[in-house]
Amino acid sequence: MRALDIAVGLGLFVIPLQATDRYFRDLEAASPNSRFRAEAKSPDNVGGPWKKAFQDHFVYRLREEGKRGEVWSRNQPMPAEGRLPREGPPVALYLNDEGWLVIRTAEVWNLPCELVAVDPMGQDRLRVEILKTLLPDMTSLFKHTAHSTGGVLWGEQYCRPYFVALRGQPHFCLTTWWGQRLLLDLSAGRVVTDSSEFEPELRKAEKGFVLATLEATALWNYDLENKFFPGLATNSPGPSVTDVLAATFLAARLNIPEAVPFVRKLESSPIVLTSVGGPSSYQAPANGIKPASYQNLTMRQTAQLCLRRLGVRPSTHQSTKLYRDGGYWQPEDPLPFQREQRVEELKTGMTPEEVTALIGTPDFITHDGWEYDVDGKAPATLILRWGQRGVEKLEHQTPPKWSNGVERDRQLIL
Repeated sequence: MRALDIAVGLGLFVIPLQATDRYFRDLEAASPNSRFRAEAKSPDNVGGPWKKAFQDHFVYRLREEGKRGEVWSRNQPMPAEGRLPREGPPVALYLNDEGWLVIRTAEVWNLPCELVAVDPMGQDRLRVEILKTLLPDMTSLFKHTAHSTGGVLWGEQYCRPYFVALRGQPHFCLTTWWGQRLLLDLSAGRVVTDSSEFEPELRKAEKGFVLATLEATALWNYDLENKFFPGLATNSPGPSVTDVLAATFLAARLNIPEAVPFVRKLESSPIVLTSVGGPSSYQAPANGIKPASYQNLTMRQTAQLCLRRLGVRPSTHQSTKLYRDGGYWQPEDPLPFQREQRVEELKTGMTPEEVTALIGTPDFITHDGWEYDVDGKAPATLILRWGQRGVEKLEHQTPPKWSNGVERDRQLIL
């Protein structure tokens, strides 16, 4: 058991670990109508963003098109004495057409990740601890987050932040990957504790984002020359990868069937976002498949998860690549068969080569385990456990993992 787990179990106060250096770049944001521009700059970044870790003393400025000088400036709150700031460094800026700025700060130096709302005159109107507000108890916190030496991981890149006018007043909403909303009434300077009365407006705004974002992936150009990390080509038009991932999660959470044709196209996306190399109990021969060394085609994984949750069977595209003979590899893709036609042929003792020849590469890989989501009349998650000489154990989990709360989401996100 880790020291962190022991401390939590005993009810002790836990100081977030910060053993990993973190770097915070200068940021810029423009309002949708380009009337306003906001920036956050630290003197620690003058020589470049990687010269010093844990940058601070950020200065925020708002400028308006057609006017000289700045509308306002704001300093990152610092103590009268001591070095550590009283507010975390910025990791995102959100700006609307009226000049409202919302700053999302990092969880660092024992400071929480926050949303700080600054009005068009430069006055702080609201400060909200994100995780404390969304996940107030330890059970919900550990269900939706993970801990690392760099701090708490909560998948913020898969969330959807946006401004919305409700009853004629500006609001800001952060919709999480697990479907929870944090809604701020900016002019009143408060958190909206019950957003149910605004459900039609919020759903309309989120559905519009989902469909517009996914449709725009038709503009993407891929860099297929990069054999190890294929992704979007430099200056490719269309939305960002993070926006598309957030839209895909949201399409499933909101049950938007109109998104299916766009998500279908993402099943063949070549984008690789993570590469993992780890030890395995299986002793691979020279140039053989190493079961715990692999790449995730995260866009495919997310698309397949979305389709299953929308009640649509995914295609047979494979969503991981395995390390073999000095490179990352897949069998024929898409597979020319459905997995459920062959899973009964799996046996203990099979090698990774034999398994992939039979049913392709897995959907998800864990330490000493491969997982396949099997569709058909009896949906299940097939789990293979590796021993020294091959498959040591075969398990069928029903209902399948993708239908079980946020289990699959965590594997993708955290």
